Amino acid sequence: MNVTATDADDTMDTNNGILGYSITNQDPPLPTPTMFTIDQASGLISVVTAGLDREEGEGFETFAKAVITVTDANDNAPVFDPIQYSAKVPENAVGFEVALLTVTDDDTPNTDAWTAVFKIVKGNEGNLFGITTTPDNMGQLTTVKGLDFETKRQHILLVAATNKAAFSVPLVTSTATITVDVEDLNEAPIFVPPVKNVTVREDLPSGQEVASYTAQDPDKAQIQKITYRIANDPAGWLSVNPDNGIITGNGQLDRESVFVKNNIYRAIILAVDNAIRCPLDRPARANEVFAPHCPLLLYPVYTLTVKAADQEGEGFETFAKAVITVTDANDNAPVFDPIQYSAKVPENAVGFEVALLTVTDDDTPNTDAWTAVFKIVKGNEGNLFGITTTPDNMGQLTTVKGLDFETKRQHILLVAATNKAAFSVPLVTSTATITVDVEDLNEAPIFVPPVKNVTVREDLPSGQEVASYTAQDPDKAQIQKITYRIANDPAGWLSVNPDNGIITGNGQLDRESVFVKNNIYRAIILAVDNGSPPTTGTGTLQITLEDVNDNGPYLEYRDAVYCLKSADPVSINIIDRDLPPFTAPYRAELSREARDNWTISIENDNLPKKV
Repeated sequence: MNVTATDADDTMDTNNGILGYSITNQDPPLPTPTMFTIDQASGLISVVTAGLDREEGEGFETFAKAVITVTDANDNAPVFDPIQYSAKVPENAVGFEVALLTVTDDDTPNTDAWTAVFKIVKGNEGNLFGITTTPDNMGQLTTVKGLDFETKRQHILLVAATNKAAFSVPLVTSTATITVDVEDLNEAPIFVPPVKNVTVREDLPSGQEVASYTAQDPDKAQIQKITYRIANDPAGWLSVNPDNGIITGNGQLDRESVFVKNNIYRAIILAVDNAIRCPLDRPARANEVFAPHCPLLLYPVYTLTVKAADQEGEGFETFAKAVITVTDANDNAPVFDPIQYSAKVPENAVGFEVALLTVTDDDTPNTDAWTAVFKIVKGNEGNLFGITTTPDNMGQLTTVKGLDFETKRQHILLVAATNKAAFSVPLVTSTATITVDVEDLNEAPIFVPPVKNVTVREDLPSGQEVASYTAQDPDKAQIQKITYRIANDPAGWLSVNPDNGIITGNGQLDRESVFVKNNIYRAIILAVDNGSPPTTGTGTLQITLEDVNDNGPYLEYRDAVYCLKSADPVSINIIDRDLPPFTAPYRAELSREARDNWTISIENDNLPKKV
């Protein structure tokens, strides 16, 4: 930075106009008072690491100020806090939030030097995980692919944090370790191969083996028994051994049958483990794995083969297929589990999460017949509570207004759950009871009224009462002592009795003081309880001061210049700081020596005239 100055003196024949620059003051003088140097001849200001060679110019001098604004550079790295995380993730879940990683950064918020950039630097073989930066500068770690418990039960990830802007100085990159344990879920048995082709003669004798068709259970850690069933055998020709999957014929195989297309007969075989069941009256619930061994539930379609024959069923015949798709109706109500909840809520807290209520519903997930709608049907007098449905179909009960321990210490709420879609059949509505205990907090005393107005004469004698100003403690259950103090008394005119709140004056009240605006003097009074921790209430005392005749009139100025050649009189204003009736009318007199040559009178506008 350059500073320049000019001098009107001659620079050719004398040194009077030759300027010399020097720094006389550095504000602030930190970290050292010699952070800068200036070139004596050119005025160029430079930063120095230490020391300053100050040379003074000779002759007359002038001064200038140079303001140097220090801009932020990315000289602070984001730091993880904490640096260790652990999480449990169900296998096969994609897009599952594993953890939210927090960092601190001393650079200016919401700049590229502050915004964190996260990277998984170790442990992400197969790119199973991904991490992004949230709007509040946290690292959101999620699964990009489903994890497999049977392949790897634990993943240990190392995540590094840098900034969107490059570091301006060498910095240590902070890292965090996330230990992810994979939760084992029951997975469906898998037929190998999924489609099996075999060839047999159509005259295969009854009871002879058609094929051996078995499935493998991917749940290696779970010792489960697999049972085999036939899901679809259009002609009824086959049987399967439930224990070993060996399929046999009944001796009625017929290549010319209408059930055979291009010499191929198709049947669907089921492999069912003993960890989960396959109900035929509903689709899969949330987190249940039925596919592929419960296809009628994931794909509720029935295919019927219908025969039509003339001669009352004895003549020529033909066949047709009828496909029946079973759609879900809202024939299952959401059911609370559990049905009793208890919670503690601090008084005065608004938006506080009281409880998360869980329901189960046997209808198809993520449909209007499954989505729960919650309603507080009893106990919400004053509309203190509210309840909404979360994305995972839970009821989030929160406080809409602050609860008051002194008014009501316990609230018992009854919440009912229905569905977004109307019930298709008459159903019993499930309810849950939530018992909310209000926690008592020490609350500040309250002045009544919060702003107190009183009127006193400005000549109130010292020690006389100005007002009695007291506060009430809302904590009725806590027997506490209130002490009174003065927080703000601009002129220092008041005192307060710490025990009873009586405020007195010191005899110096003055309506004409600069601390009085529009005849009103304001003071702030405190009421402090002895709770743990103590709390403080604030009240405002507004004192209207009545005027008294405590100021005499005086002339606006004591000396006046009068020109004898002018016939115009001289007018001088009379000043009086009091209010009517302690002002006009005034009386003006001349001194004895001036009476021979001068006269004075009071004008109608209260201006004395000297002639």
